[in-house]
Amino acid sequence: MLFSAEPYTENCARISADAEHALIGLSPFNSYYKTHVIKSLTAWAAATFKRVDVLVPGAEGALTLTASGWTHEHAERRLREARKRLCGPARRALAEAGVENPSEHVHTWSELLERAAYRELREQVGDGCRTDPGLRRRVREMTRRAVDALTPGEPDEQQVNTALGYVLAELPFMVDSPSIFDVKSSVFVYHQQFDLAHSLLNGNEISAVRINPEQGFLVVRPQENH
Repeated sequence: MLFSAEPYTENCARISADAEHALIGLSPFNSYYKTHVIKSLTAWAAATFKRVDVLVPGAEGALTLTASGWTHEHAERRLREARKRLCGPARRALAEAGVENPSEHVHTWSELLERAAYRELREQVGDGCRTDPGLRRRVREMTRRAVDALTPGEPDEQQVNTALGYVLAELPFMVDSPSIFDVKSSVFVYHQQFDLAHSLLNGNEISAVRINPEQGFLVVRPQENH
């Protein structure tokens, strides 16, 4: 499988060209991430970048399900099953690419709480969401879309509030993955664009957090007709 990679900005293109580090974000309840896509995408990244890490949601991944009406127990069980479907192919692809200790390159948000940089960034974005209207608006918009994908009808404010922790747990990786993974630069790889990432990059709408200049974003999708 061949992939096309589209950087958000010229700076993102520079960071991608440096090829220091790619962080692949995998969504647990998105049908796009089938086994063959995960394996091919991870193999592509391993052949393109010096280092690759794969990220899947931590405990907060169940929040979008509970906001959609699932019981807590059912949501947690489905999240565990989804993680297995995501992590297994990613680990196998890293191993086949010759990456040593591939399991050490596949992470949940919860596991990364042991890293001080991630804990500090989570506190920063949480405070920012409370004090910065621009950040709060973008975080709520992204949360609303995540819930909307799992439930019929427009999510109400209570549903958005329930699921808000999902985006707040993921946001630090959009702000400063280089610090979290102790690398010079990093690109966040996903199959579609985030409006929130654009707001971080342009720096006009959000004031409470500042994106690391060495943080980039890539939209990576299979090439058409392949």
